[in-house]
Amino acid sequence: MTQALVVVFVFLIFTLVAAAVALLMRDLAGGRSATLALSEGHTVALRPQEPAGEAPRGLIRGLDDQILGWIQDSGLEMSPTTGSLVLAFSVLFFGGLAYVASEDLLTTVVGVVIGVAVPMLLLMMRRIRNLRYIQRLLPDVFDLLARAVRAGQSIEQAIETAGQRAAEPLGREFRTCSRQLQMGLSVADVTRQLAGRVRLLEMRIFALVMGVHRQTGGNLTLTLERMAGVVRERLASQQQLRAATGAGRFSATMISCVGPLLFLYMFLFQFDYARRLMTEPAGQVMLLVAVVLEIVGIIWVIRMLRRD
Repeated sequence: MTQALVVVFVFLIFTLVAAAVALLMRDLAGGRSATLALSEGHTVALRPQEPAGEAPRGLIRGLDDQILGWIQDSGLEMSPTTGSLVLAFSVLFFGGLAYVASEDLLTTVVGVVIGVAVPMLLLMMRRIRNLRYIQRLLPDVFDLLARAVRAGQSIEQAIETAGQRAAEPLGREFRTCSRQLQMGLSVADVTRQLAGRVRLLEMRIFALVMGVHRQTGGNLTLTLERMAGVVRERLASQQQLRAATGAGRFSATMISCVGPLLFLYMFLFQFDYARRLMTEPAGQVMLLVAVVLEIVGIIWVIRMLRRD
């Protein structure tokens, strides 16, 4: 066995041990998430609720909740433990591949960074696409709830009807709400938990409306119909904004990708130049300045083009 393979093998062992210790500390800190079983065989992860006035429990708990939130938003039926293991595998793969190819510490660090960035980027892309799809389904679901209430059903029966007729994944979420109502939870609590699982502004407004209606009453049918109309108008304005800023977003994306792609080309096909850039003091300073300016430019463009 060569020295490189021995180093990679030791690196794998230490990384797996570190991942196991981190997961154990997370479970001991109370970060294990509860799951709600569904009759279809699926499970929905529920993030543990913090008691009022309790301080956060640390970095591990916060990271666990953040990863679980991203996984829920992406629509993947995956636990935080599985997500952490996928991330660790990606880091091991890219970091080990970079070390075997170059046997250089700085190159290995670059491979580790790529191993962290690739799954996170894929998860964020899946999250954005899933939330946009759910947002497009919301007006029809609100109209369905309004028609059910207008037909004489209670809000609990309307939620059950939405679970049976709404498109997935909202249908699954409303079926979960229906089962929670059958277990004795109030409509306000159920819709608040629904807003915690589907983290959209429209869903938070829906939960607020349900809570206020339970306390003060009112014409729920008219309120739901107006909510459906407002969501449709908001979606139309977002589509107009995306069409108006399409050229700017495409230009910003192309400009942002030129630098990393050029460095990747040099790293793969002209490694001597990239190695000097990463080992010489002047090259390291230039590389650090380039990375900082790239990040600042991306954040600046995103803030200018965001819909808010």
